[in-house]
Amino acid sequence: MKELNKQRKKEQEVSSLVGLIEKKFEDLEKRMKKTIKEEIDNNHTNNNNAKSFSDVVGKSNLVPELRKVIQDEKLRDAEEERQHDLRRSNLIIFGVKESNEDEEFAKDLFKDVGVQPKIKHTVRIGSKKLGNDRPIKVVAESAYHQCMVIKGLVNLKGNQKYEGISVTEDFTKFERNQIKEWSKKAKERNAKEKDGTIWRVRGCPSRGLYLKKIKKVERND
Repeated sequence: MKELNKQRKKEQEVSSLVGLIEKKFEDLEKRMKKTIKEEIDNNHTNNNNAKSFSDVVGKSNLVPELRKVIQDEKLRDAEEERQHDLRRSNLIIFGVKESNEDEEFAKDLFKDVGVQPKIKHTVRIGSKKLGNDRPIKVVAESAYHQCMVIKGLVNLKGNQKYEGISVTEDFTKFERNQIKEWSKKAKERNAKEKDGTIWRVRGCPSRGLYLKKIKKVERND
């Protein structure tokens, strides 16, 4: 049964990655179609003799425009990769009361998950608002320490000190949008469930997200 569950999880992650790739191609296709349509409309407006797609392509700047669309997509992918690399060593902690002891809290968290507290610095992120505790960004000494903390979070289960507190990777804007999309899918499925179970988003954007069905009484799995 354990091996079967592992296989199912792997299949879900692969399916998620395939879906991500397909979505990127769909987005690129939509942008290219939009560029083509705009170019055709412009040519028909300015040149009544342009009667076919080949005519429009031959008499316009469509090919350079499509090259620009593809180049823009490549630049976005490169920027996403750069942002991901910049955040590889970071952790974001939510739900901690604002104080002057953020670094001490982070060090204690590292110890409690079984990781040596190798931390460069901590900083509160976001706009400061009354009654709102901003998340703590923790910059670990290396991506390895960040990864080990994420893997060790299961060790905090049942520890009342961390009740109401969550820890995540420092996701990029694109990754956060992915999580929102999958959370929306989970919400839609949960609206239809009547058997005492709920759907939760599992996995991570870089390795693939998927939905898992669990009992409502379960907080972590």
